[in-house]
Amino acid sequence: MGLITACRSRITICLLILLACAAIIGVALTGTRTSWAACGIALFIMALRIWKCPEVSMSLRRGLIVVTAAIIILGGTLFLTMGGWSRLDKAWQDATQLVLKNESKPVAHRGDSGGGLRLLWWHAGWQLLKERPLAGHGAGSIRASLARKEAEMPSAWGAGASGFITWNPHSTWVATAIETGIPGLAFLGMAMIGGACAGWRRGRTQLGMIGLGPAWIAVLIFSVTHAVLLETYTAVLIATLTAVIVLPRRASVTMAHPGD
Repeated sequence: MGLITACRSRITICLLILLACAAIIGVALTGTRTSWAACGIALFIMALRIWKCPEVSMSLRRGLIVVTAAIIILGGTLFLTMGGWSRLDKAWQDATQLVLKNESKPVAHRGDSGGGLRLLWWHAGWQLLKERPLAGHGAGSIRASLARKEAEMPSAWGAGASGFITWNPHSTWVATAIETGIPGLAFLGMAMIGGACAGWRRGRTQLGMIGLGPAWIAVLIFSVTHAVLLETYTAVLIATLTAVIVLPRRASVTMAHPGD
């Protein structure tokens, strides 16, 4: 959307709008609620930044409203047609089950849902971090560490939960805490927050890069409940975002304004 606002060629703008629609379709097809929330927050921040940018004319701002509305309508339509409402309803029931204890009905194990399993992994990750805060348990030790912890914990916090023992606890922060301890968490935080800050600063001076900061914010939100650096495609995404940040200013300006 930043490039749509920065470009002057109608053909290029149309192609970028198609890419934006393809991106929102891809996000919808993931079927991941965290992706929907992270991208929705990033989209809102990006639209707000573009709207307040003094370099954007009123006609472009109106166009921004149209594009944003079209993307929201397209995403909402896909969300409803793909059974998104039933997924949200199930997620709400699972969350209620974790909080409320109805004595008249049998309560399933808290790890029977995706949110419940993540809660167990966060708890186990915290316990493992306290055991070895400085050195961690080593690379590739997640599965063995969770297996050992399951034998020590009460059933409410891991034992008997299907899928608890895994190499991927669906959180970059939990995985890093288990393998590398506090130093790894510090480096991960500097990388994530530093990328967001650097992308935000670049968007202040270059209209075409205005979406870089919100993209990093979306990655930061996504990394809380899903693995980012453990997956091949997300590693490519991080590498691309990092490469754009370190590009020379002249090169990125040329990308945003081919006619200059």
